Amino acid sequence: MEIAAPLIASRSGLATTPDVGSPRPAGPSSRWTAAFSYFQFWISREEFPFQTKCHIILSLTSVLTLGKEERLQGKVGKRAVLFSLILLQPIAIFSKTINVPRDYLTIKSAVAASQNGDIVEVEDGVYFEKNIIVDKDIIVKAKNLLGAIIYGTSNAYESIFVVRAKAEIAGFVLNNSHDGIKQRGSPDVAWRGRDLLILNMRGTAVVFNDEEGNNGSGQLENIIIDRCETGVGTNDANNISLRRALVLNCIVAFEGFNHLSFKVDESLVWNCIETIKDDIGGPARNAFLPRATNAVLIGPNVHLLNLA
Repeated sequence: MEIAAPLIASRSGLATTPDVGSPRPAGPSSRWTAAFSYFQFWISREEFPFQTKCHIILSLTSVLTLGKEERLQGKVGKRAVLFSLILLQPIAIFSKTINVPRDYLTIKSAVAASQNGDIVEVEDGVYFEKNIIVDKDIIVKAKNLLGAIIYGTSNAYESIFVVRAKAEIAGFVLNNSHDGIKQRGSPDVAWRGRDLLILNMRGTAVVFNDEEGNNGSGQLENIIIDRCETGVGTNDANNISLRRALVLNCIVAFEGFNHLSFKVDESLVWNCIETIKDDIGGPARNAFLPRATNAVLIGPNVHLLNLA
């Protein structure tokens, strides 16, 4: 997510001055590209919270599109830029970053103390925690990629994270639990998991398990799953998307029951006994919705390599 600003910059035709690091306009429409160069420089500053940067990037992307349309009509679209910045002010003012262990000794206590829009940032180290309930729209992330390692317990039905909100979990190593991340008891919201290494789960690395309906969705990207009984699974869920994943040394890579959509692409499955559990193909049994299915859609860029 941190590379989103440079991506926008390159698509907008921007460049950076090598000696001072200040953006400069390049190519046509210099007034607009210059403006977005300075915005890109602004959001790259470390003192701005991560989530604020995300909202700024999304907003400016919309404004850029609006600006192109207005330029065709001979207009500039300055009012749209100003309006977007006004909308962003509450986010910058009220969201905060909670550090573990500086502000709270445990991840669970930091998440419990957070409010919608906050960031829980975890320093490098080894943490022994279980059933961290994420029931707010927050970001829970390791300060440094894979620097925070969380050990759970292998007791049945316990997870390291339990997701019940439109949250994001990123950058952790999750080790030794029954499930790594479970969405259960949640409203029908979509959460995001990215940049995760999940190891040694007796159950499922990431599972979407609604209690009685097709609720709960997730977008998973840049995930490595190793030595788990199941890689990613559903048991009554809405929509699941998995991209850029490596699933290896598992009994089953993907298992689904009674979900609306389960798509896998740009991924590698290596040395798993089963890619998709044999008895789950076709329509769902006892489905809550007519369009529910047990099938897992494997995209064209999924590669299967097994030792046997």
